[in-house]
Amino acid sequence: MQGKKGLVFFAAIITALCLFYLSFTFKARGIKADQEAYAQDKKEAAAAEGVTGDTLNKVFKRAYTNYRDSIWNKEVYFGWTYADVKKFELNLGLDLQGGMHITLMIDAKEFLESKSNFNKNVNFNKALANAQATHRGTQEPFTSLFYKEWLKVNSDQKGKLAKIFYNPKNQKNITRKSSDEEVLNWLNVELEEAAELSKNILSNRIDEFGATQPIIEVVKSTGRIEIELPGVDDEERIKNKITRAASLKFMEVMSANESYALFNTLSQKFPKEIVEVDQSQTATTNTSTTDLSLDMDESSDSAAVESDSVKTVASNEPKTEEKIRPLFFVSRYNQDEQTGALVFVEFATLRKDKAEVDEFLARDDVKALLPKNVSVYYGKPEVASTGADAEDIYPVYFIKSGRDGKPLMGGSGTPDYIDNSWQDYDQGGKPAVMISFNAMGGVEWAKATGKAAKKFNIAIILDDVVYSAPSVDQKISGGGNTIVQGSFNVEEAQDLAKVLKSGKLKIKTTVEGIAEVGASLGQEAVDRGLISLAAGLALVIVFMIMYYGKGGTIANIALLFNIFFILGILSVPSLGAALTLPGIAGIVLTMGMSIDANVLIFERIKEEIRNGVSTKAAIQIGYKKAFMTILDANLTTLITAVILFSFGTGLVKGFATTLIIGVLSSFFSAVYITRLIIEFIVDKKNPGNVNFDTALSKTWFTKLNFSLIAKRKVAYAISTVVIAIGIGSIVAQGGLNLGVDFEGGRSLVVKLEKDVKVGDIRSAVKSVVGDASCEVKTFDTDNQVQIKTNYMLGSTEENVDSIVRSDIKGAITAFDASLNPDIQQFILVNPTISEDIKEKSVVSILISLVAIFFYILVRFKKWQFGLGALIALFHDVLIVVSLFSIVRLFGVSFEIDSIFVAAMLTIVGYSINDTVVVFDRVREYLVRFTKGNLSDVFNDAINSTLSRTLMTSVTTLLVVAILFVFGGDALRGFSFALLIGVVVGTYSSI
Repeated sequence: MQGKKGLVFFAAIITALCLFYLSFTFKARGIKADQEAYAQDKKEAAAAEGVTGDTLNKVFKRAYTNYRDSIWNKEVYFGWTYADVKKFELNLGLDLQGGMHITLMIDAKEFLESKSNFNKNVNFNKALANAQATHRGTQEPFTSLFYKEWLKVNSDQKGKLAKIFYNPKNQKNITRKSSDEEVLNWLNVELEEAAELSKNILSNRIDEFGATQPIIEVVKSTGRIEIELPGVDDEERIKNKITRAASLKFMEVMSANESYALFNTLSQKFPKEIVEVDQSQTATTNTSTTDLSLDMDESSDSAAVESDSVKTVASNEPKTEEKIRPLFFVSRYNQDEQTGALVFVEFATLRKDKAEVDEFLARDDVKALLPKNVSVYYGKPEVASTGADAEDIYPVYFIKSGRDGKPLMGGSGTPDYIDNSWQDYDQGGKPAVMISFNAMGGVEWAKATGKAAKKFNIAIILDDVVYSAPSVDQKISGGGNTIVQGSFNVEEAQDLAKVLKSGKLKIKTTVEGIAEVGASLGQEAVDRGLISLAAGLALVIVFMIMYYGKGGTIANIALLFNIFFILGILSVPSLGAALTLPGIAGIVLTMGMSIDANVLIFERIKEEIRNGVSTKAAIQIGYKKAFMTILDANLTTLITAVILFSFGTGLVKGFATTLIIGVLSSFFSAVYITRLIIEFIVDKKNPGNVNFDTALSKTWFTKLNFSLIAKRKVAYAISTVVIAIGIGSIVAQGGLNLGVDFEGGRSLVVKLEKDVKVGDIRSAVKSVVGDASCEVKTFDTDNQVQIKTNYMLGSTEENVDSIVRSDIKGAITAFDASLNPDIQQFILVNPTISEDIKEKSVVSILISLVAIFFYILVRFKKWQFGLGALIALFHDVLIVVSLFSIVRLFGVSFEIDSIFVAAMLTIVGYSINDTVVVFDRVREYLVRFTKGNLSDVFNDAINSTLSRTLMTSVTTLLVVAILFVFGGDALRGFSFALLIGVVVGTYSSI
């Protein structure tokens, strides 16, 4: 084999990289174990002191979080901080670690209203209302629906849409003479940009949720944003936070003297909670009162305190009378250079203490000391110091509102003031953000700066976070550019510029779909997935050694490399990939399918040896002849995986990602790694020491001569009967058993304290949901049920999801209070999203079939091959769907959902893989065909590949059967579809 040294070098590099990336996962797991042990110790200590109930759980949670925060920016692994380690850790999907998946829909109606500057035209608003009413249940872009309605109510207004949308804000994009098409194109572009800008806002917002490696994707042309938040569970808080439109406002920062006095009052009243500052730079502290005596040394001006006080707070030592842990402290201050008077004082709190500060400020005795027009705001997190004691701090601002409670400028319900914003640099060359106000904004900015000039700083607040608080020397008139300075790097300044620009859009979003998975259910999924993986791997290893002897051992080594490569590549942060439960299924499936390449090679080698060729020569010929067949088979599977990735979301995309990586990895492992090992053994030892069969398997499949083509009409009849019965059963049952992602609704997995009868739970829930649909079945265990219902679907009532949860839990508790229901998983899919998923599912399958047809046409240069493959694939899809419906007649019900579509596309890939192998041998035999019966050529070709076809099917069936048995209810329908698909795919290929 040419380039052997290059392949060895490449394999070594890939192995080293995978070891490198996976090492972060092992390190993160170790730190997590220490974190849990620390929190458990704190919980046990609290329990020993008499703490009980929910308070005890809060102690554990706070200790768990504090431990993480205390080492977040510390070097824990060869110079990498814990934050770095978490970024490189293998990302687990929601179904494996718990968390939330949220689908947001941009309110296109409100967006068009804002773009028209809230035009009062009656027909315009009527068209918008009609479009909004018909938008649900259709995938047509909102702008198209609106235009249709516009023409209906304005039959004579075609070509006059510009009159509605042309205004000073939009004059750079459209004119009064712009055509309707130009206006609509501009609106579509703006809507796409709005979605992207909303994504940037959401990225900033979700940082505080504690989600590790959150994923945010904009689904093009739909106005949808998909968000995955692993590790979070506070549903209502998150929904409220991420659906708010960006609110930009400018407010007065309390003057230095006032804030100094307020801070002193608080610190004297609450000395144990408030302040500990660096004696050498800023203040002195004692345990009874705090005297804030400020050192006016210029070297301290505007400098973050990197003091022993910060280090003291950063430690994990418990509170004592001798060592007080403050909640917040002096961070920096400014003074007038001429008079020496304080003009600005800024305070701060450590990230870990932010929640405690909130609790402290919410106390009645604390609020009584705050002036009525003063509120506390936090700034953007900063790093207070460097090195091992680095801590994230939140600046704390005392902010004043006007007499009417309004800010100086901006806020909710106000017009757009910002014309544009961009990243720039200040006079010192540091990254900054420039703001350009429109005419109205210029007037308001002049008023605000006139009030603030040499009196107070102006806080620039976005979504209640202070991004900057610059001082103002004089009134700024003319509406020119304003600079926002802060502790930015270039990337942060660019992000803030985008956020400020997006603030003017005021895009409203609504939750169209939500899926919540509890951590315990995620851990159960991990356990089941790993059991399936281990059991499938063990069976394949044993079977390969039993059938192929030493060749099987070498194939198993390549298989282990394959799994190692898949996990290593999934760990690369730049891929943004996550291992999901279907992803584990993808690995299990890849194990079975990756053996296929070695089976093809080994069967070719065995053929050559039976024809009298030496072992060494047979190895060379076997690899050469099998290469193109393996390449074709893998490429066709890759086509379906790429299409699945392109159209799928969430768990489906996770499965597709794993499958793509698995196909590429298995091709390299099976074709190159096995050959390197085999040729190394052959070169060093007697070639006869390498065998590709055993005494048990030596005579298997060696003299096959079935007249298969003659039986084709029997096969046609069998398939026709099965499909006819399936279609009949679908009609008789009123359709297929669609999952919530295909028909909309809510799905809840509820864990109970003891085993229950499904009928009892259904009756209890039915008493609450009334005429709404209600389906209940056990889920994995007899004390866990899955409830599907469309109860309150489409309701606009506030906190409707909480109401549904409460009603269902209440119904079960009313039936039997001892059941103590605990919701482990919650999924909401609105009809709009379900229609989109169904449409994309059909489209993805059709595109996959067409793509494969053209690939076969190009590779085999005969349309008959492409058409034959296409018909066989349609046949496989129909058979699987039919059998899903038929088994439902016998009480075995599997849902048709997006995971089922993933299974169907996998079956398509598997079946075409099998078909390509047969076609390749048919083509080879046709080259030698001159005369005789063409059916004999086909029979000979099929019989010669039958051993490979059956071997591949057996190994794949082994791992899929394991998946079906151990994978749990979450993957039961998926694995059942694969079981049928493997059998039917093999049957149809022959």
